[in-house]
Amino acid sequence: MDEYKEVTYQIGSFNFEKLKLAAKKVIFSGKQFIGKEEVNAKVVFADFLLTINKISSMIFYMLDNLLWVTTVGMLGENIINVKRLKFWKMVFNLIKNWSQWGRAILLFRIHRKSLIKIEKSLDKHRD
Repeated sequence: MDEYKEVTYQIGSFNFEKLKLAAKKVIFSGKQFIGKEEVNAKVVFADFLLTINKISSMIFYMLDNLLWVTTVGMLGENIINVKRLKFWKMVFNLIKNWSQWGRAILLFRIHRKSLIKIEKSLDKHRD
C-alpha cells in the first residue's frame, strides 16, 4: 500500500526531474536497478505514456472532426489547409499508437513474473 501512495504522489506532483530519472531507469535498467526502485520508475513512466496517449488521442479526434467539418462544406477549404490537417492528424495518430504500444510492452515487463506464476498454477489445475 505504501508503494501505491508513493507512486500516486510522484504522479500527482508531476516533478519533471523525477520523470527524467524514471525514464533513465527504465531505458538503462540493468542489474544495478533491480528492486523496488525499478518497478516504481516503470510505473511512473507507464503513467506518463498513458498521459501522452490520452492527449494525442484528444488532439487526433479534434483534428478528425475539424477535417469532417471541412469536407462536408461547413468550413471553406480556403480557411483550413486540408493536406496540412491530414498530415497533423496522421502525426498524432502515430504518437497515440506508439505510446500505446510502449505502455503495453512496459506493463507486460512489470507484470511478467505474476503472469508466469498464474500460468503455472493453471497448468497444475489442468492436470
